[in-house]
Amino acid sequence: MSAAEVRRMTFPKKGRRMDALLTAEDLADFCRVSTKTVYAWNTTGEGPKYHRVGKYVRYRRSDVDKWLEKRAVEPNG
Repeated sequence: MSAAEVRRMTFPKKGRRMDALLTAEDLADFCRVSTKTVYAWNTTGEGPKYHRVGKYVRYRRSDVDKWLEKRAVEPNG
């Protein structure tokens, strides 16, 4: 799933945007890292907040955005 597809996700009947749930594979694609890296982030606590949905791990897009924002680096210039 592309980042553009994730941004366009809506609730099926209400037409409102939903806070997309990403898989580990979606997050890896979005961050341009391997799925192994994403699971390592989960183990070490370095990655975005995640949720267990049954046996699956899912990430809210809003949590991913917050996690990325916390890691933004201002240039020294």
